[in-house]
Amino acid sequence: METVGRSEPHPGIRLLAGSIMLAIVLLTGTIGVMMIERWPPLESFFTTLLIVSTLGFSDLRPIDGYGRMLTIVLILAGVGILYYMAVCVSMKRACGNGQA
Repeated sequence: METVGRSEPHPGIRLLAGSIMLAIVLLTGTIGVMMIERWPPLESFFTTLLIVSTLGFSDLRPIDGYGRMLTIVLILAGVGILYYMAVCVSMKRACGNGQA
């Protein structure tokens, strides 16, 4: 099925959009952990980065119910965005010159 009169965004634009979404998730997650768990900024960012990247080798400290709910949201958003960005990179490489 061919779309008429509709152009797809350039893969580079999609990658930029994915990067912005990832930054928003990291910032929101860091602030959320700071507020919910009352952790310092660096520890909150580190924990958020571990959650979003799905490394999560261990909780630095025990978290409460709201912290667990935030963790679930961060995992879903982070994994979705990382997959989206992987597809954008694949599209850009497949097209060679970056044209979709």
